[in-house]
Amino acid sequence: MTWNKLKIGLNSLNEASENTMARFLDIQFTEITDQHIKATMPVCAKTHQPAGLLHGGASAALAETVGSVASWLTIDQDRQMCVGIEIILRKG
Repeated sequence: MTWNKLKIGLNSLNEASENTMARFLDIQFTEITDQHIKATMPVCAKTHQPAGLLHGGASAALAETVGSVASWLTIDQDRQMCVGIEIILRKG
């Protein structure tokens, strides 16, 4: 199992997004298994850049949201905290 002993469901993950950027961008957690988490985000006016295409920042927000939740599910929440601070692209 990838996650710690914490048992959490989709409703709890989505409820935790209230009053956050994830809620504003309509990010919804859609699947959680022992090995992965999935979330969706609509491509719409909220997530477009001026040319009408998906904004890279919105994509980064989706990746950061899912990554932060996955990280949180692997730590000891009583002793540790994790937050995203940057996204690094590596070549090769």
